[in-house]
Amino acid sequence: MSDQRRATAKKLISLERKIAGDVADIDGLKDELRAVATEAGAGFAEEGKIKVSAGSEKEFKGTMPALVPEVFLDLPPQERQRLIKKGIVVEERQYTRGSKPSVSVELV
Repeated sequence: MSDQRRATAKKLISLERKIAGDVADIDGLKDELRAVATEAGAGFAEEGKIKVSAGSEKEFKGTMPALVPEVFLDLPPQERQRLIKKGIVVEERQYTRGSKPSVSVELV
């Protein structure tokens, strides 16, 4: 392991240990403010810098037709092409979700 990598990791662990209690307190205070917003059913601002938005329940918006990929792919090629030409089925490019490198710290 390179000296720079080891030094960076040690510094990160040292800082995590130093702020662990504060982070827990911050998370608890945020939970309290979320509870206030939930109880009031509205968001609010405090001290001009802290903004708390109210949560919301999911709501039913309606139904949308959905393609069952396995059934579509099992159709004969000419039937699939017919549905594509009619505009009933549109083929889209699918991508995996990108992610940035992750860092996790375990205080031992």
